[in-house]
Amino acid sequence: MESLPPNPMRAKVDQPQPRPILPPELIAEIFTWLPVDSLLRFRCVCKSFKTLISSTDFVKSHMRSRKALSNTRPNRAERLFRRSMSFFMRRERDIDCRVRSCSLYAVYNNPQIDLPELGSLLDQDYDFHDRIIGSCDGLLCSVIYPDHDVVVWNPSTRVSRSLPNYEPGFDHWRSSCYTVFGFGYDFQLDDYKVVAVLAYRDDKQGNDIEYQTSVYVFSLRTRAWRKMGGFHYGVPLMGDAKFAAGSLYYKMSMSPFGALVSLDLATETYDKVVLPDLGKDTTHWELETLIDRLSVSCFNNDGFCTVWVMKELGWTKLFRVGGFRGEFCYPLYISDIGEVLWETYGSLIIYNYKDKSCRLLTSEVLKNQDRDTTVYMETLVSPMMMN
Repeated sequence: MESLPPNPMRAKVDQPQPRPILPPELIAEIFTWLPVDSLLRFRCVCKSFKTLISSTDFVKSHMRSRKALSNTRPNRAERLFRRSMSFFMRRERDIDCRVRSCSLYAVYNNPQIDLPELGSLLDQDYDFHDRIIGSCDGLLCSVIYPDHDVVVWNPSTRVSRSLPNYEPGFDHWRSSCYTVFGFGYDFQLDDYKVVAVLAYRDDKQGNDIEYQTSVYVFSLRTRAWRKMGGFHYGVPLMGDAKFAAGSLYYKMSMSPFGALVSLDLATETYDKVVLPDLGKDTTHWELETLIDRLSVSCFNNDGFCTVWVMKELGWTKLFRVGGFRGEFCYPLYISDIGEVLWETYGSLIIYNYKDKSCRLLTSEVLKNQDRDTTVYMETLVSPMMMN
C-alpha cells in the first residue's frame, strides 16, 4: 500500500517552537525584586545569570528595591537575627555560638514562630563569645572576645571578612581599658566603616589618671585600619555606638543625665547632639536605631518607658508605655500599623502603641538566657566586594 505524503502543516506543528527570549534589561529588573535565596540559586543556572547577579550595579539596584519594599510594605524585606550561646565541656570556657534567622513578617504574624538555624557564626571555635555591634545594608558586624577580633559578614549570603587587629600587642584584658565599637556607611565614599574607640588609663601612673582615647577606623574599601587621633568631647560610655543617617552616635557622661555625641563617617567630624526632654523622673536612657532613625528610650522608677525618634526637625515623642522592670528592655522594630517589637529580659514581645495591646512570642528558641537579637535587611551586599 502506497504511503501518503507527509502533511506539511503537521510537520510545522511537530517542530519545537523557539523559546521566547526576554531582553536582559527586563530580566535584571525582575531579578531586583526577588529575595536573596532565590537569586543565590539562580546564579547556578548559567554564566550570564551569575555575572548579572554578582555585579556591583545589580547588588546596589537590588538593595534599593529591598529598601523600597521596606518603605511600602514594612517588615517584608527585614529579617530577625538571634544569636544564642551553648556551653560545653570539651575544654574549659568553650562556648558554641549558634545563630538563627527568619522573616520579620513571620515573626509579626506567628507568635510561635520557629527560627531556622544558620549554624555557627564562623567556621572556627573561640574560647569566649561574640557580640553584634551593628548592622547596615544587610551586613552585620561582630566583635569576638577575648582578643577583640572584628568580623563583618552577611547572614543572607554567608560571606564574611575577618578584620586585622586595630591595636596589635595591646593588652585588652587590662582592667582599666575598654573599647566602644561602631559600624556604618560612608555615603560620600560608598564605603562601610568600622570605628573602634579605645579608652584606657596608664596603669603605671595609678588609677586616678583620667581616661585617654584612641580612635581607629577600618575601611572595607582600603581594607586597612588607620588612626584618627582621640575622641572629641570626652570619653564615650561602654556600649556600642548606634548608626543612623550617616553618623555614629555615642553616649557620654558629661552631665547627670549624660550627653550625646555624633561622629559623621563621611567628614569624620564630631558634634554635640541635643537630647530630647528626658524628664526629671528618668533613671536611665538607651540608644537604638529604629527603621534607620536614631531613637532614645527613657526609663523611670515607675516602670514607664518613653520612646523618642530623631527626625529632620528634631526629636519626636513616639509613645509612652508602662510595665518595664529594669534596664534590659529595648525596641527592635516598628511596623506600619504601630506594632513595636521589644526584647525584654530575653523574651520578645509585640506592643501596639495605638490600641495598647501586647502579645508575647512563645517560641522555645527565644527563651535562651544568653542572646543577641537584631533586625537586618536581606541584601546581596558583600564585605568582600569593595575595591
